[in-house]
Amino acid sequence: MGLPWYRVHTVVLNDPGRLLSVHIMHTALVAGWAGSMALYELAVFDPSDPVLDPMWRQGMFVIPFMTRLGITNSWGGWNITGGTITNPGLWSYEGVAAQHISCFVLLGSFLAFGYIGYIGILEIFVMNVQENLLWIFCPRFFGIHLFLFQEWLVFWFWRISCNRIIWSWNMGIRPLWTNRKGPTRKSGVGRGVLTLCFGRGRNPHHHIAAGGRWVY
Repeated sequence: MGLPWYRVHTVVLNDPGRLLSVHIMHTALVAGWAGSMALYELAVFDPSDPVLDPMWRQGMFVIPFMTRLGITNSWGGWNITGGTITNPGLWSYEGVAAQHISCFVLLGSFLAFGYIGYIGILEIFVMNVQENLLWIFCPRFFGIHLFLFQEWLVFWFWRISCNRIIWSWNMGIRPLWTNRKGPTRKSGVGRGVLTLCFGRGRNPHHHIAAGGRWVY
């Protein structure tokens, strides 16, 4: 092989169809990893262990994030608060993991490879001045709209996560996995690297901002 990294990026940037496909495939790989990792952690996690509880003491990484979003039930019949359940539904650990794996299959096989990667949509982005459709065919305009869309997503992730529209669900379950008693309160930017990276809403909107800017 021996190709430098910029050779690969040059091929992708010169073909908008491939550019879309690699970003969709990246999203698919992240979703597939999240779902697979969640299933693995659920297989090794022991919710009844009084010593290795909260869950982060057992080396869990994905399911604490799910718990922080308000997921408390498992298809195994246990609840993070210690109770038993009979119908956890899709809003459970296994349900969310299965949805991520389904998203991985849909994005990876159908969109990224089957449509964009194989058929190709390069002709969509070719400038067509004669038909006066430059605004939709120009790659630069397409990139600008992607950039604006990701900025809109960043704002709403901040609005939802940082202003307790969803975060209020976590009031009763936060001590179970952080081992800290007390009410949930907002944490400002600049209180340490971990707070900056894994604070309320920062993990999702950092990913969106980084991905959107690279697309642009």
